Amino acid sequence: MKLLIIILTLFVLVFFIYYFFFPYSNKNSNVCLCVIAKMENIYIREFIEHYKSLEVDKIIILDNNNEDGERFEEVIYDYIQSGFVIIENYRNCKKCQIKSYKECYYKYKKHYEWIMFFDVDEYLILPNYKNIHEFLEDEKFKYFNIIHINWIFYDDNNLIFYDNRPLQQRFIRPRHLIDKNFTNIYKKSIIRTVFRKIDFFDAHLQ
Repeated sequence: MKLLIIILTLFVLVFFIYYFFFPYSNKNSNVCLCVIAKMENIYIREFIEHYKSLEVDKIIILDNNNEDGERFEEVIYDYIQSGFVIIENYRNCKKCQIKSYKECYYKYKKHYEWIMFFDVDEYLILPNYKNIHEFLEDEKFKYFNIIHINWIFYDDNNLIFYDNRPLQQRFIRPRHLIDKNFTNIYKKSIIRTVFRKIDFFDAHLQ
């Protein structure tokens, strides 16, 4: 009986050390991107291909279209079939960005070390890094669990009509270069999945 108690005690101790001190060892890959999207079929492929080029491991699209509205399968079926993109159903859901962000975090936190929360019109640019993994493995982030990314805000750049050039070719002048009085307070977050509970006070002031 004593032997059994000792074995069980050792098992609990090993589990405790493994779970609390090696939280990422059982995670299949490093980084996923969570994005809520509605009526974005015209832009969603460009968005996905941008983050694929950064070597994000998975993209979770929170489909917030109307029930009878657009379907992402119509334009990114290949990425869905390959498993690179997962669609979560939030169709017809009203005011659910923060709710869906939290649910995405809780559902996927066991599988990824980092979860990024960006919108379809938000492009992370990493000029000094090869990819998102190199960025997040930078020594300066070693002791941080949340990375806030400040916006660089672009207005219409005097473009009145739509054209099919990539967004980064159409909008090239940031607002702060045009209006010296413009101040940006908005940011988005990349969160290390060490938190048992999270909250978002605002989708752009997280």
